[in-house]
Order: sequence, then structure tokens, then C-alpha cells
Amino acid sequence: MLIAAAEILAAGDQARDALRARLARACLAACGDAGRRLLRLADSAAGRMLLRLSEFAVLPGIAAHYGWRKRHLWRWVHDDAVAGTRQLLVLGAGFDALGPRMAARHRSLRVFEVDRPGTIAIRTRALQACGIPRSRLALRAADFAQDRLRDTLRSLGADGFDRNAPTTVVAEGLLMYLPLPAVAALYDDLRAHCRAPASVVATAMECDARGAPGFRRQRPWLQRWLARRGEPFAWGAARAQLPAVMAAAGIALRETIDPETPRDPDPCPGEWLFRGTLHR
Repeated sequence: MLIAAAEILAAGDQARDALRARLARACLAACGDAGRRLLRLADSAAGRMLLRLSEFAVLPGIAAHYGWRKRHLWRWVHDDAVAGTRQLLVLGAGFDALGPRMAARHRSLRVFEVDRPGTIAIRTRALQACGIPRSRLALRAADFAQDRLRDTLRSLGADGFDRNAPTTVVAEGLLMYLPLPAVAALYDDLRAHCRAPASVVATAMECDARGAPGFRRQRPWLQRWLARRGEPFAWGAARAQLPAVMAAAGIALRETIDPETPRDPDPCPGEWLFRGTLHR
């Protein structure tokens, strides 16, 4: 819900009808009282100020970071589609508009989205409310903390998932919540199921000098709050360690975004954006 609110704030009044903002609004509206309260805050000047103050108190720059992250990930997925990818598999789709946007832009692309049952139920209602076509967009419910991806991939065959088609797999803001053995099992299942080349686009947390995963500017109590919510950061890696950590999970890195690039710095550094390929 917070990421959806950040999408609305980033879009502003002039872009309220943009697909990403419309979907974020529809998802919040379908989230019950908490979502509707957040939507009312995002829609008023006083509410937006309160949200900005809350962001500063918790994790300065995180809303802009989401936009920075999405811009790079969307570019990579678009590049893959232009280069011949025929399927987009989004693991942990949340309330994001990546799948619908790519389906609208690339007519030969089929999109498959997977997330927890509650999130998929909200997302289904939001897509319908926005009038977003589902002819090349399939949704499937699964809990990555409990369910094996191989079972989900088999079930997606009924929706047209082709084991022999070049595929891009996106895991944005997901892997850091899973233990590393679960990350490796996830990509093992992908490698076993997909016969054609598979591109990986994902994010991972950075580790600080003490080896603790997190954002560089996060307040000391944020990790404790995440733990109470049942979503603590399970692991992270220093930049020099990331290729080896991902190789152990079955991914050969091709590119990692530098958060301190002078032309386009990360507004809230602490998360690696990378793309690679599945080992064969």
C-alpha cells in the first residue's frame, strides 16, 4: 500500500490518468479502510505533507527510490521484449503496473503475475475497475514462503505459459524477504521448468559494515518494525559479494546499477538492482 501511495504522489495531479497511477489508486481503493484512508491522504495537500513527514521520520527518500528503481527495471524488461522475450513472469507483482504496461506496449508479450492470495484478489478487482484487458495477462496466487514455484509454473500452463518461450523473470522487492536457500530453490524451479533462455531482473539488499541488510538512511527501529510485520530483511550482500551470492542461487549477473551514478543517483541507497541469466 505504501508503494502504491508513492506511485500516486510521484504521478501528481497532471498524471492521475496514467496507467500506473490509476492502478495504484484502484488497488488502494480495494484494500479496505486502511487503503482508502491512505488514498485520502494522497489526495489532499495536508495528507501529502503528512506522508512526506512520515517518510522523513522513517526512511528519507524511499518514495523517490521506488520511482528510481522502477524506471531502471522497466527499461531492462522493455529491452528484453525488444530483443525477443515472449513471456514476462512477475514474482511478487504487488500493486505495480509493470505487467499491464508491458502487455500494452508489446503485443507479442504474454504476462504472468504471481503473488499471495490476498494481493492477487485485490489486484484482480483493481484491474477490472481500471478496465485493463486480461487477454494476455494471467494472475496466479502463491505464497513464496510456503509454496514451491514449480507447482505454480505447472499450473500456469493452463493460462498459456510456454516452457519453450524466451522468458524474463522479475523479482522486484521480493528476494530480500526470503532466506537464501529459498531464493536458490525458486531459481532452481525456474531452471528446471523453463527450457528456453531466461533473463532475470531483480533486487537485493545491501549490507552495512556490521553485515546487517538495510537501507543506508533507515532509522534504527525500522528493521524491528519489519520483523513485527512478519517481513524482516532476511539477507543482503556487499557489492563485491553480490555476483558470488547470486551465482550460488543460479544466476549469472550481467549488469548491476550503481546507486551513486552522478547522472542518476539513488535517492535512498541500500538496494541493488541487477539483471542476469539463469545458469544452465
